[in-house]
Amino acid sequence: MKDRWNKLSNKGKKRVLLIALFLLILVIVPGTYAFYKGIVNVSVTTVAGEMISDIEIDTNENYVENNIPYFYVIVKNFRVNGNVTLLSATAFDYELHIDNKEGSNGLFTYADNKGNKIEEPTSSLIIPNGHLNSEKDSNKYKIYVRTDGTKKTTVNYTVRLESNQSAKE
Repeated sequence: MKDRWNKLSNKGKKRVLLIALFLLILVIVPGTYAFYKGIVNVSVTTVAGEMISDIEIDTNENYVENNIPYFYVIVKNFRVNGNVTLLSATAFDYELHIDNKEGSNGLFTYADNKGNKIEEPTSSLIIPNGHLNSEKDSNKYKIYVRTDGTKKTTVNYTVRLESNQSAKE
């Protein structure tokens, strides 16, 4: 083979090298591109943030309006941890549920800080369509508690927040 190479003219050697180079390019470049595409496709990642949806209950014996006691429920999209305030990474929608515990007979109504209210007393209160964006914010609800009797009665209740990530900000 070495003898054949030596017998070729310079013009023939250039043609052989050019053809070899062309074949090499045809074989290596598509393989290299496929390898590059494989790396790019594998390295695509997503980052998810924490959704913070907390409630705070503010009660006080002195919270009475027109002889009807009340308490506050504050829905927040942030949490204070020492000197650090953690903020929800996403907006969320929520429903607030206030129910009697077993054996309790409270009737609930509410008014919020946006002027919404339900005045018809119910033993199971659902406040729908709540929304908080991903900027530090809160919604405050004044929950009025009545009983169907005239005697002083202790009302035991539960407050539940059902939230999920919102599609809109």
